[in-house]
Amino acid sequence: MPETIPMPRRVPGPTVLPPARSESTIVVAETHHFVIDHVELLTRHGERLAAADPETARQHGWNPAIRINAVLAFRLLLADSDTAEIAEQADRYGLRVAQTSTRATDTSDGSTLYEEHVQCDETTT
Repeated sequence: MPETIPMPRRVPGPTVLPPARSESTIVVAETHHFVIDHVELLTRHGERLAAADPETARQHGWNPAIRINAVLAFRLLLADSDTAEIAEQADRYGLRVAQTSTRATDTSDGSTLYEEHVQCDETTT
């Protein structure tokens, strides 16, 4: 009589398999370099943002007793919109995009997979 190999017993519980390959994450960062061409436009927009959402404005350094400057107005703009949206409408805020940079990095080894720098129009309005 031929010898039979017993079936493996199944043990209840999760099965943990080793990873098939090491995984890495790719981080893509886009940077916009803004120039303030019209301080008045930017500060007026900051004042409108502070009036519309005073609690958020307070979290970023505003209070009713101070006058909004360009730096604070830009901070409020960043709290309200993402940088891509700001770049698309830069002239509306008195800004100009001087340069845009994109960089993709592999986090497993820190290598740069892609890098691009675009110099934008230097003219002021």
